[in-house]
Amino acid sequence: MKAYRLFTEQEARELAASVTDWEPGKASNDTTVTKCNDESKAGADRVTERLLGSAIPKLHFVQEISPPKFNRYRNGGEYGPHSDSSQMHGVRSDLACTLFLSDGYEGGELCVMGHEVKLAPGEVMVYECWRPHYVKPVTKGERVAAIWWMSSYIRSEEQRDLLGMLRSVIGETKDEQHFAKLGAVHEKLVKIFWR
Repeated sequence: MKAYRLFTEQEARELAASVTDWEPGKASNDTTVTKCNDESKAGADRVTERLLGSAIPKLHFVQEISPPKFNRYRNGGEYGPHSDSSQMHGVRSDLACTLFLSDGYEGGELCVMGHEVKLAPGEVMVYECWRPHYVKPVTKGERVAAIWWMSSYIRSEEQRDLLGMLRSVIGETKDEQHFAKLGAVHEKLVKIFWR
């Protein structure tokens, strides 16, 4: 799991306020999974444009991105424990992203891998969506977020983590020769891990 800033807080709040055409959300298995939210696809292009201009695709070796959609939780709305399908909106779902757009609400934490996540407006959480996760009930206010899924050409979480650590070390080195050698190792590993 990793968090990034994608919009300023003000931009995120404005984006949340601009979303229209809310429809009731539906769980893929509504007899087992509690899902009580609203969803919309209005304004998703702004999210995609900002995402493509960010470091997220490069840092997670993104091959394909699903169209974002918005969700809204209020009045006790929640999404019970579930794991995402292996394919979401035509994209193999290696990773999911939740972009928080509102604040001033209570509850609504994204719970994944033993962590309760509630980020500031404009921040996005990237996580392995095959792992069970859920959204706690919103007890006050309105939680608005955008979600989308990404496939990575490096499918292994462990390999992506190793490449990320190596990239971090490369970014910190001041020695030109070490920079070149570490960069070569990084790129060779990407080619080996690529599926």
